[in-house]
Amino acid sequence: MKKKIIIISGLLLLVIIGITYYLFSMKFDDMNDVKSDYDISAVNLMKEFQTNDSLANKRYADKILTVNGLVTDVETADSIINIKMADEQSGSYIIFSFQKNEEELLKDIIAGDTILVKGSCSGAIYSDILSAYSIAFKRCILLNNKK
Repeated sequence: MKKKIIIISGLLLLVIIGITYYLFSMKFDDMNDVKSDYDISAVNLMKEFQTNDSLANKRYADKILTVNGLVTDVETADSIINIKMADEQSGSYIIFSFQKNEEELLKDIIAGDTILVKGSCSGAIYSDILSAYSIAFKRCILLNNKK
């Protein structure tokens, strides 16, 4: 009986190690080489989530989107740059987290710039405290910068 438990525990440990290795070594395609599933303005994207967040999350979550809109804030922390596009009336916002190799292109972006961004949409979360939606994007790249 002890021998079976040891064998099963060993096999389970090997499976866990294999899954962990796979998840931590997973590589994503360069966003420059990935085709967008949707092209949409930041204002329209926020409106869709405000109208029906369940439907919008189902439609956009884990999809590649190209979003154009007005930058309302640029946040930097260490080597990470996040750009925010917000709806002043509703308080809802989109936050774009950029790939590390985009730093040079982003250094001149300021609030008020209109930009075109491509990234993977993580979906939206509604905050009862803020009464607003937060729509997150990861692995983003800047496609252009219109001053």
